[in-house]
Amino acid sequence: MMRYVLSIALILIFCGPALSGPPEPIVPPEPPEIPEQTLKTLESLKIELEMNKDLLDKRLKGVLEKLDQGLEISEISIAADSIVITFSNDSVFILADLDKGTIPTSGKDVLRVGGNMVVEEDQVIHGDIVSAFGDVTVKGTVDGSVLTLSGNIYVPSTGYIKESAFAVSGKVKREPGARIGSVVWDSPYSASGPDFGEENQPFRIMGYVLLLIYLFWMILAATCASIFKKNISTVMAAIKANSFTSFLKGYLAYVLVFLAFVVLSITILGIPLAFLGIPIATLAGMILGFTAVSVILGQKILRVDELSFKTFIYGSLAMGAVPGLFFLTLTLTGSVVVMIFSWIFVFLFLSVILPVGLGAILTTRFGVRPAGQKQPE
Repeated sequence: MMRYVLSIALILIFCGPALSGPPEPIVPPEPPEIPEQTLKTLESLKIELEMNKDLLDKRLKGVLEKLDQGLEISEISIAADSIVITFSNDSVFILADLDKGTIPTSGKDVLRVGGNMVVEEDQVIHGDIVSAFGDVTVKGTVDGSVLTLSGNIYVPSTGYIKESAFAVSGKVKREPGARIGSVVWDSPYSASGPDFGEENQPFRIMGYVLLLIYLFWMILAATCASIFKKNISTVMAAIKANSFTSFLKGYLAYVLVFLAFVVLSITILGIPLAFLGIPIATLAGMILGFTAVSVILGQKILRVDELSFKTFIYGSLAMGAVPGLFFLTLTLTGSVVVMIFSWIFVFLFLSVILPVGLGAILTTRFGVRPAGQKQPE
């Protein structure tokens, strides 16, 4: 998990600014003299990346091997202030802002969105840590690497990160005695969370919102792929039987949802259903339909017919990797061009991909009734 995200982060660091669009056709000024210290820093970073090229390649291969093995959700814990999802390989996803911030495990890879994270002195994380929009404090041991997006990494004297520490839009701060294995990389400034003083901050805030929705959506879809396989199989059969009909019925589903909301919202008894029931049912239908489409695409990529978590991962990444990168780039650059492309991806998703799944959901009644089956008289 960390290794794949780490490779993507490196690409964004060096290639993200190019997405802000071509420069205006002006006469280029004479290049300013680059300070000697800056040249030394760039040369040092280049040497470090070249020295760790084989290591990064090895990490990417490790991620692919994990995908081949497949993952299943073994436990979901929902509390008042947190959602913790544990996978079959002991990896953990945390979506919350716990008051204490302590990682509730000493297992493998840990991914957290929102809030600060602390590895206590007696804890050992046998994998990597990825944190978005929060700081990571390593008092104990991390066998892998630590990556923060818009957050800082703090390593006290007792902390030990065996591999790398990367802080994108943040700083790596360590006390005397702290140990970090190979690569240490951070931004020129320290930042935890959005900076509301920047001129392009509205676009960056939009990027944060889109990225959080994207991550939450993918987690729900992954949960659906692990739990509701029977319903997904029925929905997939309806899509494969006639995808164009499912696409048209998807727009019919949009219309029916709007009409139901209007009708229920004008009645006292129907208001709870209009503002609570319909949104929940619509979200459930969207997630189930998206998961079915992802599995079908994954089957085509892998050239198999099985319904597995592996086919879902390949299909969802094929559809969502590029939009996810644009959302992440928007949070880092605040580029107008990246924002436009991000909304284009959202429009294509809502108008092209999602209707196919929603139409099949409407036909199969959320995957309960096979397509073409008649109601008993």
